[in-house]
Amino acid sequence: MNAVIEEGILRVRKQPEKSVFTLTISGGSAFSGETISKLKEVARENTPYVKAGAIVGVTDLYKVVFNAVSMFSKRRFYLFYAVDEAMVFWRIIRIEACGKKTLARGIS
Repeated sequence: MNAVIEEGILRVRKQPEKSVFTLTISGGSAFSGETISKLKEVARENTPYVKAGAIVGVTDLYKVVFNAVSMFSKRRFYLFYAVDEAMVFWRIIRIEACGKKTLARGIS
């Protein structure tokens, strides 16, 4: 999992500040203490580059992990049950970024 995280770091930090919409698909993964620490660090250090972050497939156990990451990084993550829901959300967010009025709502 850490190799996937490292690839994400490289891709995000090559982009202009506040321009990246992240989509994390969780589930089926085991989080070690080391991985959780790495997620917190990455979320905090990616903050300047990320406009918004969505996470798909978060079970109750993983909500605890991502809430800790959110609190540590001082970032808000939008949680969704399915990739399709997150993709609709991104379309709405991009429309809003272009100055059009639309309502976007994440699942908490």
